[in-house]
Amino acid sequence: MVRPLFAVQVEAVGADPISMMGSAARRGAALLFSLAMGCSGVIGDAPGGDPGGSGGDGASAATGGTGGIAPPAPSTCPKGPQPGTPVLLRLTNQQYRNTLNDLFSGITMVPDAALPGENYIEGFNTNGGGQTSTLGHLEIYHSVAKQLGSYVAANAVATVAPCANGASEDSCADAFIKSWGKKVFRRPLAADEAMRLSALYRSAKASSTHAIGIGITLEAMLLAPQFLFRLEQSGMAAVGQPIALGSHEIASRLSYLLWDTMPDSTLMAAADGDRLRTPEGIETEARRLMGNARAKTVVARFHTQWLRLGMIDNDLEKDRKTYPTWAYNTGSDMGASVDRFVDYAFWSDGKLATLLTDNHAHVNGQLAAIYGVPAPAAGTTGFALVETPPGQRAGILTQAGIMAALAKTITDSPVHRGVFVLDHLLCTQIPDPPADIPPLPEPRVGEPARTTRQRVEQSHSNPTCAACHKMIDGIGFGFENYDAIGRYRTKENGIAVDSSGEFVGTDIDGRFDGAVDMGRKLAKSGQVMDCVAKQWFRYGFGRVEAPADACALSPIQDGFRASGGDMKGLLLTMVKSDAFRYRSQP
Repeated sequence: MVRPLFAVQVEAVGADPISMMGSAARRGAALLFSLAMGCSGVIGDAPGGDPGGSGGDGASAATGGTGGIAPPAPSTCPKGPQPGTPVLLRLTNQQYRNTLNDLFSGITMVPDAALPGENYIEGFNTNGGGQTSTLGHLEIYHSVAKQLGSYVAANAVATVAPCANGASEDSCADAFIKSWGKKVFRRPLAADEAMRLSALYRSAKASSTHAIGIGITLEAMLLAPQFLFRLEQSGMAAVGQPIALGSHEIASRLSYLLWDTMPDSTLMAAADGDRLRTPEGIETEARRLMGNARAKTVVARFHTQWLRLGMIDNDLEKDRKTYPTWAYNTGSDMGASVDRFVDYAFWSDGKLATLLTDNHAHVNGQLAAIYGVPAPAAGTTGFALVETPPGQRAGILTQAGIMAALAKTITDSPVHRGVFVLDHLLCTQIPDPPADIPPLPEPRVGEPARTTRQRVEQSHSNPTCAACHKMIDGIGFGFENYDAIGRYRTKENGIAVDSSGEFVGTDIDGRFDGAVDMGRKLAKSGQVMDCVAKQWFRYGFGRVEAPADACALSPIQDGFRASGGDMKGLLLTMVKSDAFRYRSQP
């Protein structure tokens, strides 16, 4: 079995041993970093791109995307595990921070790590194809590792590497390497890894002190690809053949999927006992992890990226003359309200139908007027969960924040709203519009009163536009009851709005009457269920599905359909799947 070698070579040190050793560790780690990136990206300048709307450290614009794959006929999938395309993943910025904070909990504060912005592919920053690693990453990884190693050397050796009376420093260092190596690498060390780290410690100690040797060895661990990447190396097989993951690899997959951090002691004990080789053993730990508040944070992050909820914030602006009640914080209040609704839908009954049809909303004093409900009682702070007026709201799509974000500063936007449903809920790839098509102009003073729908229908009557817009507008017009700030309306410019719509090219083709009716139809759509499962697949496995993934994805989608759209059950189906329990030999 070939393992990535930890090849940091130690130099003779002079008056500043921690600095000299840091330089040596950095050079060795740079080599290893570039070798690891041969599987998932390149070292170079930071990638460009406009900041994305999914949060994080300044994300570049979403890229890539295949529009999905057709599900295979059951008879076309070979017998045996079908894990799909292998991919090498690096810790995301959030995972890196969380992992360090857990490693050093109770020891020291982790230095702030202003890592380079992340790339988002199909909306997700977990995609291995977007994890190009730059020298900027390495500089920051090195700086953080050096600060932590130096702190431990000066202040916390007795905590990190305790040494009993009478024990030799070398034996205490070996015990530290074994215990902390397992924590940092998220599995027991291989013999060659322990040997190299031990040699590093002894060389550093010979030129300085035991404490500095411990600090330098820790620094080297935190720069190793075994820490920075989620390496999986159990077993060997012919190219393309499945390999069962070891329990420690399963533990790491579970923990980073559900908690965005390293395995805790309970999960590590399950891995040590080899109890994660079976679907039943995995489900036991997955249910435990999902019962923790950390899982709620990860589920919220998934929904933020899948549904682009980062677009609902203080930067969401509306024309103040048209909407005088719009305040500087209305956008952020709407974002908080939508976040709470998603949390409520997922963690209550967890049904997709609840996400798409429930008529509740979370309101404060400012949002109550937009939803047309009584303001919370005097003295109430925060948000209250309320039932909206009958027939006006249906799930996530009609939350005021979503409607406001998918609108212009003055008018609503059927095109943006229709594309959103097609892209995020139906996984239908929409071709980019021709470059020379001008945007729909805002209504001008003095022109005859028309509804937004009337203006859009006239603009899109051009045969060049009609083919795509029949599909887009057929959905987008269903939201005409919601103005640019998400208020429910029956008239626009004094004219009755027409919110009838039509699904075209889907498994629920046909007409519907307004967004509430639309939500009910979407909740019954197998295509929507398949799309939601696909979105979790993309987020959880760090890749956009390729043809080779068809037989890995299909059982997850089938399980979601069979459950009637149980979103929590979807996560359990995913972690028990072949795609989660096996990898392909690249």
